[in-house]
Amino acid sequence: MTSLTVIDDLKQTIRFAQNVLKRKVSYNPSEQFDEIQIETVSVCNRSCDFCPNSVLAPPAARMSSILLQKIATELADIDYAGKIGLYLRNEPFMDKSLNDHVRLFKTFCPNSFIYIASDGDLVTVEKLQQIFEAGISSVALSAYDGKEQVLTFNTMIKKLVAQYPKVNYVSGRRDIDDETKQYIWVTDYRYKSANFFNRANNVDMHTTLKKPLPLMCTLPFKQLCITATGDVALCCADWYTEAGLGNAKDKSLLEIWFSPEFTSYREALSRFDRSKKLCDKCTNNYQELPKVLVKSYFES
Repeated sequence: MTSLTVIDDLKQTIRFAQNVLKRKVSYNPSEQFDEIQIETVSVCNRSCDFCPNSVLAPPAARMSSILLQKIATELADIDYAGKIGLYLRNEPFMDKSLNDHVRLFKTFCPNSFIYIASDGDLVTVEKLQQIFEAGISSVALSAYDGKEQVLTFNTMIKKLVAQYPKVNYVSGRRDIDDETKQYIWVTDYRYKSANFFNRANNVDMHTTLKKPLPLMCTLPFKQLCITATGDVALCCADWYTEAGLGNAKDKSLLEIWFSPEFTSYREALSRFDRSKKLCDKCTNNYQELPKVLVKSYFES
């Protein structure tokens, strides 16, 4: 073990100890979400081992135009200008009406940043140009298959930018410095395995937790996730909408967001308390746990 590794481990342990002593993150209970993910269809063309779809994919469904219009109208009514992701558990290009949905939300929420992430299997230069012309803010192509796929995506993007120079080819989300512009990038998952977690124990990514991690999780504080059937998920890890937060067909987005059920999760997590359903088995942010404590929380 190098001296730099020891220093990094020590810094991580100190940060963890400071958070434990504080045991409370201040947050504004009246603060609304600044990111919404809308699953326009529920199907995916892949079955990746790090994804719960490889265990049990949700039933095939398509969000109705009535519900899409309702969501867009409600967002417009609150002058929403946050992020809008047009996918959740699915491959967005499986939806043949994707460009129409981009235009819908661009019309109702002109100041929002509309984005998708795709596995790239169904993507062509023509499809990319069409979705950027529809008004998408960013497209991330996820390369899961190695170096050759990364090169293929890079070649395709260069052709796109040559034909449609409004698009900025960047290395990742961190390079977005102006959300009024349009962006595309490739995420090379050969080097991103640490980003994967067990999605509230819906996929086998790590050894079993002995007890809930004593860590904060910000997902339910900022993102509202709506499945193709309208059911609202606690976060992107609530794959089968087990939290029971309601359906966007029956209630307004703000009613659901500020409901006692949703609020109770945020209250618990603000105290670093992951004892509630789903959170208790989830390994999100596990990298923040000091190495000296790993054996205390994970089965060997």
